[in-house]
Amino acid sequence: MSVAKFRFVSPGVQINEIDNSQLPRTPEAMGPVVIGRSLRGPMMRPVKVQSFADFVELFGEPVAGGKGGDVWRDGNRLAPTYGVYAAQAYLRNSNPLTFVRLGGFQNENAGNTTDAKAGWKLGTETAYGLFLAPLTGSNQVYNVSGSAPLAAIIYSKDNSIGLSGYPLSGSTRSVSNQKATWVRTDGAGFEVQMVLNGKSFNVNLNESSKKYIRNALNVNPTLTNSTVVSSAENYFLGETFPTWVAAKGHSSTAADQYAAILLPLVSSSLDFGNFKKGAEAASTGWIVSQHKGVTGSFEASGASNAYPVTNLFKLVGLSEGEWNSQNLKISIEDIKEPANEFIKYGTFTVSIRKIDDNDLNPVYLERFNGLTLDPSSENFIARRIGDKYTEWSYTDKKYLEYGTYDNKSKFVRVQLNPDVENGLSDADLLPFGFYGPQILDDKLVTGTSSGSISAAGSFIGTQITGSATSTYSASFSLPELPLVISGSDLSFIPSPSSLYWGLKTNYGTVRKHNKDIVDVVRARPYNYDAAKYSFLFSLDDVSGSVVSGSVLDLSTCAWREGFRKDGLSLTAQTNTTGSITNSSLVLSTFNKFTVPLVGGFDGLNIVEKDPFNRRVLAVGGTDISNYAYNSIKVAIESISDPEVVEMNLAAIPGVDNQSLTALLLDKCEQRGDALAVLDLNGDYIPEEGKASHTTTAAQRKPNVNTTVSNLKDRAINSSYGCSFFPWVLVRDNLNSSTVWVPPSVAALGTFSSAQANTELWFAPAGFNRGGLTNGAAGLPVLQTALRLTSKDRDTLYEANINPIASFPAEGIVIFGQKTLQVTPSALDRINVRRLMIYLKKEISRFASTILFDPNAAVTWKRFTNLVVPFLDGVKSRFGLSDFRVVLDETTTTPDLVDRNVVYAKILLKPTRAIEFIALDFVILPTGASFAD
Repeated sequence: MSVAKFRFVSPGVQINEIDNSQLPRTPEAMGPVVIGRSLRGPMMRPVKVQSFADFVELFGEPVAGGKGGDVWRDGNRLAPTYGVYAAQAYLRNSNPLTFVRLGGFQNENAGNTTDAKAGWKLGTETAYGLFLAPLTGSNQVYNVSGSAPLAAIIYSKDNSIGLSGYPLSGSTRSVSNQKATWVRTDGAGFEVQMVLNGKSFNVNLNESSKKYIRNALNVNPTLTNSTVVSSAENYFLGETFPTWVAAKGHSSTAADQYAAILLPLVSSSLDFGNFKKGAEAASTGWIVSQHKGVTGSFEASGASNAYPVTNLFKLVGLSEGEWNSQNLKISIEDIKEPANEFIKYGTFTVSIRKIDDNDLNPVYLERFNGLTLDPSSENFIARRIGDKYTEWSYTDKKYLEYGTYDNKSKFVRVQLNPDVENGLSDADLLPFGFYGPQILDDKLVTGTSSGSISAAGSFIGTQITGSATSTYSASFSLPELPLVISGSDLSFIPSPSSLYWGLKTNYGTVRKHNKDIVDVVRARPYNYDAAKYSFLFSLDDVSGSVVSGSVLDLSTCAWREGFRKDGLSLTAQTNTTGSITNSSLVLSTFNKFTVPLVGGFDGLNIVEKDPFNRRVLAVGGTDISNYAYNSIKVAIESISDPEVVEMNLAAIPGVDNQSLTALLLDKCEQRGDALAVLDLNGDYIPEEGKASHTTTAAQRKPNVNTTVSNLKDRAINSSYGCSFFPWVLVRDNLNSSTVWVPPSVAALGTFSSAQANTELWFAPAGFNRGGLTNGAAGLPVLQTALRLTSKDRDTLYEANINPIASFPAEGIVIFGQKTLQVTPSALDRINVRRLMIYLKKEISRFASTILFDPNAAVTWKRFTNLVVPFLDGVKSRFGLSDFRVVLDETTTTPDLVDRNVVYAKILLKPTRAIEFIALDFVILPTGASFAD
């Protein structure tokens, strides 16, 4: 502070404190961008992580591939996640790393071809529903009468699907491989004989039986892919709903009291077998308020089944994909009225739980306590959880961000009713319930002895056949979510206050997880347009008896839609207007309920082990004609702006499509601050990417000449790219297995360990820093897909491809460090290009500190005083052999000053790496003198 700024009037001592001890802001470190598949996590958005533990928490562990089983239910673990292995390799020694998880994004101008649209459809046929209905009558003539719930869905490539067995009338098994024909069940668990592709299976709905439908039938969609499977199935079993069947009152112990029928789930506008659509985010239904009207007015209105309550908010998955709905549920807890008359808004808690926990021992992944609907509060739900989301703009080629508050949750964001967001709703509203998923109306079908009747309707379109002497009257229904309907549903809960109403994810009175839930909450097929809510759960519909004072008898507590309307609920009993201020008994006892996340779709072709394999990304595909191509292109475009994503390396491990790798290289070159690590066509072909099921192991082997020829045809001349050859086998200690990974994985790991142990401008090659056997890759490398000869290494290196060689004594080593620049210069080496990327980025940061300062010698001096010591440090650490910084009147001339420009010259002499050693061994006669 200048002395002129003190105010001297009368004698005295004036003191001012000046703090010059602030530490300068340390620039955030840079690392690579990796694009690839993972088990879960934000989709198609660049996300930075600082450690592999953080990565696993967000994106899941690496998948080694080859894990079959119930792929439909348990997820696709059939192909390795190469991007995750790359992240593991790099984060082993350095950080940070930015990951872009791939999902199915179709272009907004995509055509109608099979490959253009994201998602999947098995074939020309559709989905078939297995329905069950009760029987009445004698042993000779049975009649179908009552509810016919959907028990399972089978997705078929053709029409070779049917049921065999006993008809409704008669004592002989005269029904043979028929669709749309009633067949009596024959055994406990609703056993029925199903014929698929000429094979017969006896299946039932008893989970402990070997004949259980999920044990007996194919549940792996990739086995229908005739391109890669020599003897492909023509179907796979998708959803199964035994608990829905039981919920409709059907008893699995009654062997011959039911009939089954197989019907195509298709109508004029809807095909349940068509999932050709892009990725979608999972969401809760609207969380709604209490009912504030009179009891009799609390009922659904019209076809929409909407109630006279206020929609408050939804919780939406942070990104597209099905993982959230398959693994999470939401609990609204600790709902409290305003504390006193001076506080207008009540509070509540939003908890994110594992879907397979139980209410006695909830497993919380996140909890947000003391939330409110008051927009002016620090605890406003959107402020605490976050409400931001992004949408990709094909016009601007970037994500456009919407919302106000940064997302604090790792899983969900808040979508508010605009009236709540703007403070226009009543202050006393509290979350009191939620709408269930939208659903199609039941389809009632009747038939007589005439034999058949049209069943065209909301989700069935066929002719149903009866028997000559039988009748049927069946109400076909699609599954709904199970809800807690009484305290006895969860008898292991010790007290009423521990009870979570709403979604029930356990079986009956036991704690076993109900796996059918994940099928009920799945994404709906393309063009699914149901305006009707399946239900409204509300604490206003909870009834019960008071034991004494304000204590409720748990055994008498129940929930049913209509209790409040009929004046039987607790809120109806306490106050006919339903005012929340008089519902203290409900909130003091039942102040929590659980909500599902519904929908969520990855947008991927599930018949592929790896939806982004090299066969799918065949040369010739474009963003318009190939959704997988478009998805990767969008991922590359999303990292193209250096002001949005910082990086110094970029890779798409396992992708060798020439157009896409060229695009990645172009983006790195345009940015000027990143090196693209490219995998090349002609290298090893993993099993999931082979051209057909007849492709042999020999045909999948790497080929040096093919790889070199393919690269030369591309005529690349850029120092912003590099490539390595061939693939390597690594040990995956997390999965106790081995897996072949592309060379870009080993390269990223080596770049990481080299810069961690020395400097990033040291060559990431050779026995000291490129020794993969010695752990340089961050992953244990066991062998190469092709053992390179000396001639192979020469051929590769002449083509600017860095060999990964195997030596008998030294082991496996990266034996080259060339960029893809053909023109000879210092920049045709990786260590120099990485040095220049580092220097340009760091010096540009120094330059930004003088922006808008006076364009005068004192400012120029301040800049050089920052740059020179920095370059001296690089020189002392063998990055430069010499340098010079020129910033004076010779560079920044008066005319540049007048144009507000500072121009500096930074002259550099990069230190070169030793790549060739020449030694002369001279044999001398005994009498020769070494002094000569």
